[in-house]
Amino acid sequence: RDLQADEEEQDEVEEHEIEDNPQFEGLSREQLVEKLEDLVKDSNVNAIKASVGFIRIAFLKLNKEYKQELYQKLAEVTPDAEAEAEPATEVQTVQDDAIEERFKAAFNIYKQNKGKFNEEQEKVKIKNLEAKNLILDELKALINSEETLKKTYDEFKLLQEKWKTIGMVPKGEINNLWQNYHFLVEKFFDKVKINKELKDLDLKKNLE
Repeated sequence: RDLQADEEEQDEVEEHEIEDNPQFEGLSREQLVEKLEDLVKDSNVNAIKASVGFIRIAFLKLNKEYKQELYQKLAEVTPDAEAEAEPATEVQTVQDDAIEERFKAAFNIYKQNKGKFNEEQEKVKIKNLEAKNLILDELKALINSEETLKKTYDEFKLLQEKWKTIGMVPKGEINNLWQNYHFLVEKFFDKVKINKELKDLDLKKNLE
C-alpha cells in the first residue's frame, strides 16, 4: 500500500498533535524506522498506539520532503524535450528506497497486530454483552419475585455492582442495552415504592 494513502488515515493520531509531542522531531528517517521496528515487537497495540502514530506522521513528513528533493534533482538532469514528451510526476519517477520499504514492513506488522487485537476485543465485547443480558434477565426475575423486599433489594444492589464491573459491549448494542437496563431499574424502584406504601398502610391499620 502506498504511503500517501497511509498519510490520509486519521485513526492513529491527528497530525497537529505532533507539536505537543516533539520527542520524534529532529530524527532522521532511518532513526524513525529503527524506533518503529523496535516498537512493533510489542504486540500490545494499546501500549504503542500513540508512539506509532507520532512516528508515522514524522516519517511521512520527512519522506515527502526527501522525495520532493530527489525529484527536483532528477528533473534538473532530465532533458527538457524528454520531460515535455512524457511529463513526469514525483510518484512516477521517485521509487521507494530501502528505508521506506523498512517503514512499510514495520507498519504492516503493527497493522496486523492491531487487526488481531481488534478481533480479540470484539470477542470480549460479545461475552460482555451476554453477561449484561443475563443480568437483565435476573432483574426481570427480581421484579416478579415474591421474596421479601429486603432480600430482593440486596440482590438488586449486587446485580448493579456486577453490571458496573462488566466491560465494553459491541457499539451497536450500547443504546439498546442501556435503555433496557434503565427501564428495569426504574421498574424495580417502582416496586420498592409500592411495597413501602403498602407497608406504611399496613402499619397505619395496625396502629388504628
